[in-house]
Amino acid sequence: MFGSTILDVFVGLIFIYLILSLICTQINELIAATIKLRAKTLEGAIFSILNNRELVSEIYKNSIVQGSAHSGNAPAYIGVFESNKPSYISSQSIAFAFMDVVQARCPTDRGIDVRSVAGMITCAEQLPDGDLKNAIFAIAQKAQNDVNKFRSDLEDWFDDSMARVTGWYKKRIQVIGFIVALVISVAVNADTIELTNRIYKDTTFRNAVVTSAEGASKKTLQDFSAENSGKMNAEIQMLGWNKPLVSVYDWAAKILGLLLTTIAISLGAPFWFDVLNKFMNARLAGEKPKTAAEIRKGNG
Repeated sequence: MFGSTILDVFVGLIFIYLILSLICTQINELIAATIKLRAKTLEGAIFSILNNRELVSEIYKNSIVQGSAHSGNAPAYIGVFESNKPSYISSQSIAFAFMDVVQARCPTDRGIDVRSVAGMITCAEQLPDGDLKNAIFAIAQKAQNDVNKFRSDLEDWFDDSMARVTGWYKKRIQVIGFIVALVISVAVNADTIELTNRIYKDTTFRNAVVTSAEGASKKTLQDFSAENSGKMNAEIQMLGWNKPLVSVYDWAAKILGLLLTTIAISLGAPFWFDVLNKFMNARLAGEKPKTAAEIRKGNG
């Protein structure tokens, strides 16, 4: 019985982390969309490659890149915040845009074939010094007059350069996510220490949370997220600030408990959904089978 109760405490705690993680994710997405974080990160990355505002401006004025700004479907609730600059540009699109920018600089009085690799080299000589100019020269030498290989290698160079953008974006969203997680934890008083004690001692609360967790474990994360999107679950509504903090110990325990919750929900909903399923499997596997008398009584 004691072991089963402890397992239920873990299940209840994990389920609350899961709910709070979903809320945190929704707020993170709203913030990222509002401040156009992806689009700004991409633009900053392209500037770091070109290191020239004029070239960046020309890239963004390119019709192919402008088309990327309107591709894809933004969530309905952020429509008013949708950026007029793309948050993603494919390597194929950017390669064509780079080539267009280079070709636009070709002297018009020398009969240059701008579609050839040799023509691209001549045009690139008119570019300001920087990574794009150096890359075109290096890629052109490697391509050996093969335009398709030149474009393919230019795409690969862009992909390699963009690899760090993912890291930049993740770091920024992690900082935002931690702050949001802390605000949520404080707002609902999701103190891990207090929650653990409450789930253990309050049978009604424990049963309610575990029942909800059982229902969640029978769904996919996508379905569960859709069902709980935009609403505050009953279990979270049952939390709240209801006890004054008097001593230094109370404050220290509260700060520690809130930080533990903040770190936990920063791990994300997919992590806690996976952990919940593992604990639910362990819980079901550990249930004591009913005796014949109990089965007869249940049927009676």
